[in-house]
Amino acid sequence: MADIEVEYGTGSTTSNSYCSAATGDVYHEEHRLHVSDWTSATDDDKEIALKWATWLLDDLVDWDGYKYNNTTGAIQALEWPRGGVVDKSGIFFETDEIPTWLQFATSEFARYLIASDRTSEAKTRGYSWLKAGNLSMQVSKTDRISTLPDSVWNMVKFYGTKTKAKERTLERM
Repeated sequence: MADIEVEYGTGSTTSNSYCSAATGDVYHEEHRLHVSDWTSATDDDKEIALKWATWLLDDLVDWDGYKYNNTTGAIQALEWPRGGVVDKSGIFFETDEIPTWLQFATSEFARYLIASDRTSEAKTRGYSWLKAGNLSMQVSKTDRISTLPDSVWNMVKFYGTKTKAKERTLERM
């Protein structure tokens, strides 16, 4: 298994997580109740979930601002650090930091991913009605679990928008 490589604000080309398992432990100990999924997980599972949560956050959120281009000219692996992003008070984030709210959102998302695979397809996908004998049931499309938990979205919504179906343009080089 590849080790976790935490982004600390340097714009690393090899980072794969916005926080460490130790930061996740602090978040869950000091800020949350009902965290047995996190506290009972192995360190390896926590790190896998943190890497997965980081990837999903970068995929599901169109972050405000722009990727910070470090002085080496190398392309950073993750979407943060960023420039041109302001906090709720209107103050710009430094381009060499990973904000605490992003570390906490990554930890929160990782706990959800440890509890269940939020990226799996709904078992009722493709059905509008189910019928077995005299029992029938209408399937609601709005009753499906979102990949991005509401609690995580509420932590990041001030700094980006939810990604819609991505359009990709191919250019001939």
